Amino acid sequence: MFFQSNSNYEIINRFLLNHNLSENSFKKRIENEKSSEEIRKTNLLFKDVLSILQNIYSSPTPWDLYCEVSIQKYGTLFIQNIESFKYLSTDLKNQVAEQTSQVESLYLMCVNFFIEREFHSEVDLNNDGLSNDTKISQFSKNLENYITDELYSKKFTACLL
Repeated sequence: MFFQSNSNYEIINRFLLNHNLSENSFKKRIENEKSSEEIRKTNLLFKDVLSILQNIYSSPTPWDLYCEVSIQKYGTLFIQNIESFKYLSTDLKNQVAEQTSQVESLYLMCVNFFIEREFHSEVDLNNDGLSNDTKISQFSKNLENYITDELYSKKFTACLL
């Protein structure tokens, strides 16, 4: 019981309350002509991180059940990164590289959780239909696009393969 534990569940809740933006707010951030390409791509990744965290928060049991390896490997670091995350509370323009690195790190951990969850839930005949969630389906499509997108560094896209 990792995501369901009171402390981790509360950390995810605080993160979502502090960083959750409406679809329109994200659209403005991503399409803002004044934002650099780096900021736009970071915002896209962050939006996907939120999709995974929202799904974990709304139904932590299957994530605990199906993500044992990722929890063992990344769980503590994932929660620590979420707890100390300051993406939307600082001036992004002055810290683009650091902010991008933080978001990419969280995103890559989310990818690991997602892939493990998707693999195990497809094998389990009693799966809860992760692919029926439209935000998660979009996460999956975005993941495929990021692998081939030239905006992202080769180092980052190599981690996605």
